[in-house]
Parts: sequence; structure tokens; C-alpha cells
Amino acid sequence: MSSRITRLLGKGKKSDNTDPPQQPPKKKKLSKGVGSQSGHGGSSHAPPPAPVFNIGSSDTPRPSLLQPFSDKFFCEERMARYVKIREFGFNREKAFDYDLLNGVPEIHEHLIARKWEKLNHICQKKKDSGNATLVREFYANASKSLGAGSNFVVYVRGNEVDYSPEALNSFLGVAGVPEGAFKIEKKAVKVADEPGRRVVRDFVALPGTPWYKGAPTTLPTKIQLRNFKPVARAWAEFFVRNIVSISNSSKYQIENAAAVKVIMEGRPLNLGYWLCYSIRSIATNAANTFTLGHCNLITALCRARHVPETKYQDEGQLPVKALSLKVFQGFGAPQGPRAGASSGKGRS
Repeated sequence: MSSRITRLLGKGKKSDNTDPPQQPPKKKKLSKGVGSQSGHGGSSHAPPPAPVFNIGSSDTPRPSLLQPFSDKFFCEERMARYVKIREFGFNREKAFDYDLLNGVPEIHEHLIARKWEKLNHICQKKKDSGNATLVREFYANASKSLGAGSNFVVYVRGNEVDYSPEALNSFLGVAGVPEGAFKIEKKAVKVADEPGRRVVRDFVALPGTPWYKGAPTTLPTKIQLRNFKPVARAWAEFFVRNIVSISNSSKYQIENAAAVKVIMEGRPLNLGYWLCYSIRSIATNAANTFTLGHCNLITALCRARHVPETKYQDEGQLPVKALSLKVFQGFGAPQGPRAGASSGKGRS
């Protein structure tokens, strides 16, 4: 795990209940002609090894003190977390429909070049594609790491599921690329003045698009999603539903618009890194209420690790209907005045 990823997503706390390292027993000197206390030719018998528990298919034995609380939750704290989030809703995923990909080469070519086709396929709306109960259990157990060196390994129904950037890239068939392009753009636009933010806005949005404020006392840093250019809007929806999950995107933050700009310019974006960032952010969210995400992706990841499912007890979850060519062709059409719609508006 790179130090950059660790700094961004937080280090897992070391477990306090691991057994301390045992010192090898010192050999006792025996008097000449005197056998050992065992009475078997001077040989001594080591005490039997402490029991260990292997989670899932992992080859690494864990001390018995780390034995899971139940088959669903690693400890009581994780079960309590599940009780809190079990009624929370999802920001549902949304794929590109195949007729859109056939009709808009500009989008399809980027998807192929980045090898994001598998993610798009996972996010399609189809029967039994998402298991909401399983994913809520995943998030409850992912709220804390299993221990040192396993920040992104989650105990799920007796199995270990790794959602590290490397594991996600491998699962999705994506090459790990430097994540610097979006990180740099995101950081720069976050602290930029209005002319600096305007560069990103004008790249993704239709001419005349106004700014909006998140709150009366803040700088205007949001854009109406309906005012995005057609291709930019398609990628904007894909990004906040499938990569960095954000439930309220009708007014789109300029930092996320920077990701759309990076994608459309063909610059590298490490898919596994940002998926991991998003999942970790949701898992560790301390707010009283929040929205979950990545239901289809996490379900597919768990199924690849042979996590058991209970067909008639688990709650299903379907994504939003994929973006079709017909809907896409309506993007960018006039939808009423772009000015005067909000008291939090800013213009330039």
C-alpha cells in the first residue's frame, strides 16, 4: 500500500487484543545422571500451540483472541454499526446503455481505452444484480480495519473481502495508473479563485451557465447538472454514481467537475484508488444519517469471493436504468431560464 493512499484514506488502528510475542523457554541445566522431569530420556515436550482461526480462504492464521463475534459481524461494535445503517438508502449506480455506447463513440472509446467496460457492465440494471443486506453488512464491518496491515480487508459472512485499490483494479481488469492527475486538479480547483474555477466550469458546462452557492456565506462553487454539455453530463452522472458516490448531484461541485475534465481530456484516473476512497469514506462516515453507495460493485466483489447469500432473506437492490441514447440526445436542450432560479446563484 502506498503511503499516499494510506495518508488519504487513514491508517487502520492496531488491534489491542493481539497476543504479545512469546519468548522461547529457557533450557534448564540438568545435574549429571539426572533425567528430565518428563522421564522420557531427557526430552522435553513443548506446550500445545494456541488455537488459530482462519477467516475465509486466507492462509494467514489469526490469534484466537481475534475470533469473530458471529458469522456476520467481526465484533459487537460492528453489529451495532449495522443496526444504525440497516435502514439507510443507496445512491444507486447508473451505467451507460449499450445503444448509447454504439451511438456515441466519444464516450465508448474512452470507456474502452480506460478498460472500464466491466464496471459499466456491473452497474447495469438486471435481476439480482445487487444485494442490499449483504452490502450493509460489508459497510458495518468495514467501519474499522481488521488490524495492522489490513486497512481494506473486510470480514463478510465468514470470508475476507479485499477492497484495496490494487484488489479493485485487479477485479475490474484495470491497470493501476498514477492517481495524481485528478488529485492535483481537485486540490487546485478547491483553492482557486473564480477565474481559476471558471476554467473547469467552462470546459464542462454550456455557455452562460451560472454559479451556485452551497450556503449563503460560501463561495459559489456549484453548477446545475442540467447545464452540462451532453458528453460532460453523461460522464458527470457516471462519476458520482459509480466511482465517487455522491447522492445529491443536481448542483454539481466544481471539484467533481474537475474529474469529468480529466476523463474527457484522456488523462489518467486510477479507478481502484477512487473506488476505494469512496467506499472507505462511506464506511467511516460518522454522521447520524448518510447515503450508502456501490451496491452492485460490492455485491459483485463479494460474489467473486464466494460470500454466501440468503436468497429469500437478503434484500435486493437494483441500479437506476442505464443512460440510453434517446435520453442522451435530450441533453443540452433548453430547459427554462438558466438565470434567476436560485437565491444562492453567482454569475460571472
